[in-house]
Formats: sequence, C-alpha cells, structure tokens
Amino acid sequence: MANKNKASFKGHCQLCDRLQMLPGGKMAKHGYTVANRGNWGFFNGTCAGSDELPYEQSAALLPPMIAEQTRVIANLEKWREEVLSPVVEQKCWVHEYVRGSYHRSGYYRWRYVDVIATPRTSQDGSYSWILFTYKSEDGKTEEHFSAGSDTGKDVVTFCAKMNAKKADDISRNIKNHNEYKVWLEKRLANFKVTDLIPRKEGE
Repeated sequence: MANKNKASFKGHCQLCDRLQMLPGGKMAKHGYTVANRGNWGFFNGTCAGSDELPYEQSAALLPPMIAEQTRVIANLEKWREEVLSPVVEQKCWVHEYVRGSYHRSGYYRWRYVDVIATPRTSQDGSYSWILFTYKSEDGKTEEHFSAGSDTGKDVVTFCAKMNAKKADDISRNIKNHNEYKVWLEKRLANFKVTDLIPRKEGE
C-alpha cells in the first residue's frame, strides 16, 4: 500500500467493525456500539480494538479474541450445568428489581439468596398458600413470592424453577458469545489488506 497520511483516513475496528478516525494511524478510542453487529449484549466500556490498527490493515486481534470467546463459552456452559443441578439447600437465583434513585435508573439483577417457605392461611380459613421470602441485599427488608404455577408448591420446586430461569439467561449469553465467535471467525477467514477510507471534507 502507498504511504498515506493516516490521520486523514478512517478505518474499521478489528473487533467490532466500528468506523473510526485513525489518529496516529491507530483506531480512536470507542465503545462497542456497532451498526448491524453490536447486538451481542455482553460488551461494556471501551472496545479492546481501540488504539490498534484497523481491520483494513491487520487481523492480529482476531485469533486471541476467538480463543477468549471459546474459553468464556466453556465457562458459561459449566456454570449453566451447575445452576441446573438438583437443589440440595434452600438457596436459588432470583431476578430482582433494584429501585432507582435520583442519580440512577432502576434495573434488574440476578442474586443468589436463601429462601424461606412460610405456610399462610386466609383470615376466614377458606384457603391457604405458601409464601416464599428472601432478604434484600442489605438484610433490612423481605422480598416475597406467593406460591403459584410459576413458583411451585414447595421450596425445592420453587428453587428449581428460579434456577431454570437463571439457566435460560445463561443460555442467552452463551448464544450471544457463540454468534460473536462465528462472526470473528468469518472476519478472520475473509481478511485481506485494503485501502483506508479517506476522510470527507469537513469531518
């Protein structure tokens, strides 16, 4: 390739395909927001392709990232198997809502908790149910689920059902990592050195 003033050119990130300017010939710092390919759902923060050569000039970052995805997928599959193992104690994963504050929006998170099953009866004695409770992270309040078709009628069944939901979440994560790995492998197989993209007037 002809020697070019790379500061006047743009290129695509090796790891996420984002188009960025090339200050000093390397990718500008950027996050993982990627048109068409940024929906894997597990990235956060600065992309590891920042401050590296663009895909037009190098694919050196792809093999180690493919190996990393293989490792992550294996660990997630092992974790999913552990989560789905038979319940032997009154503990399980719950997907709880964390209330927001003035500075932060509310969000959901997974937490592994101790569960207590308490039989309850209506005031007139006409019906009864099981209340499953667990402590908030600070231990100050109790969160609860009433027994129903989605919880089971005893604490072991309740914990198994909650863990199955956590396993489904892990499965979605595995799927995302697998899709990203396939994308990286195709990207590596199709790599060839190409020209950088000239910066347009006014950019």
